[in-house]
Amino acid sequence: MWPGSAALAARAAGSWGLGDGRSHIWQHGEMDGDRRPIELVHRSGNVFRDFGDPEADLKQAKAVLAARIIAVLDDRGLAVRKAASLTGFAAADFSRIRNADLGRFTLDRLMKMLAALDANARVTVKVSRT
Repeated sequence: MWPGSAALAARAAGSWGLGDGRSHIWQHGEMDGDRRPIELVHRSGNVFRDFGDPEADLKQAKAVLAARIIAVLDDRGLAVRKAASLTGFAAADFSRIRNADLGRFTLDRLMKMLAALDANARVTVKVSRT
């Protein structure tokens, strides 16, 4: 899931925990205005790991970099063609990133794209053994 209102709500709900790993937020009914609780179950913070993906850490890292690239594009109001002309990367690459089609990208390439868009970008990698 890309960062958005649902993700922010889930993070915020963590402070309202029920003591057993569950939290509740309220959702308004679309038709009748009823309020229904939605149960949130806290997980690892990596959706790919939660679903048992063997390449979970790599995919999470790619998703974080792609989200930052998209944020820079949005903040600067750049269309994919304009981003391509500014950076030398193909417009199709930026389009793939916007569509979360990250399979063709290496971490190195995503970092280079981010650096080309934002010279002040800082990438920190933390490796832990679990």
